[in-house]
Amino acid sequence: MDPGRESRDDAVLTLLRLIRSAGYSFSTVTPLTNARVNARPENARAKDLAGVFGWSRPFGSEVLAAELFETLQSAQELEISGDAWRSRIRVSTLSSRYFVHSAHPTLAPDAVFFGPDTVRFVRAIEQYLRAARPTIRRAVDIGCGAGPGAITVACYAPKAEVLMTDINPQALRFATLNAEFNGVLNAVAVESDILRDVEGEFDFIVANPPYLIDGSARAYRHGGGALGEGISIAILEESLERLSKWGVLLLYTGWRSSKDATCSVRLAQIASLPRNMYGVMRKSIPMFLARN
Repeated sequence: MDPGRESRDDAVLTLLRLIRSAGYSFSTVTPLTNARVNARPENARAKDLAGVFGWSRPFGSEVLAAELFETLQSAQELEISGDAWRSRIRVSTLSSRYFVHSAHPTLAPDAVFFGPDTVRFVRAIEQYLRAARPTIRRAVDIGCGAGPGAITVACYAPKAEVLMTDINPQALRFATLNAEFNGVLNAVAVESDILRDVEGEFDFIVANPPYLIDGSARAYRHGGGALGEGISIAILEESLERLSKWGVLLLYTGWRSSKDATCSVRLAQIASLPRNMYGVMRKSIPMFLARN
């Protein structure tokens, strides 16, 4: 690893330790809600840690303790915003774990998104693991982003090999940092387009792919296909060929409208031979479990 990159990563880990020791907690909202709340005059600038690292607001240097400000500088995740400062990274808390990811708004092509859908994805994984109690020797989180899915699986099965795959190097960086900070030793980041650059079968495959059409084709947001279903269908097709005996795919996805039935029909057709599959609708987001 580049020594400069290693130093920056160490600074991010130190920053996470500092804000955790300060009692930091933040549940990330949708981008639209974030923008609306920040647009209120009283929220023009951050006044506390949640304002800086949760709401992604500009702030004066006096808002952060000197050690924390210097650590953010050392991580090279600090930028000038008018006559104030702004953090390039954001930290969300979920199930007592801390996840660093890109600040709001996530406009950059390599932005790493974390939001309410991420939370529902993790809750779906947790619910399945509690109910089924599967034996997992090898697992993969496809399009891992900041790594919450993989880290959840790795904590459930600490002796399993858990891969975190993504095509975005920044996502793999954040996922690695999040695994290390949360004490997860068995989750490894691998650059891969779906499963094309990894080998072997998996007992458990999880994925929360993008399902929108994004004009800028940002990796975290653009689902491809006619309605945003392209990546979901590709994941399903590739994953079903890589499940071990009794293996399970948990695909948490969606499409623009409940009237767009073509997507659900196509997913069901792909999974019909010779596996079993069922879907559950939660807040208009379909979750599919495909079993070998």
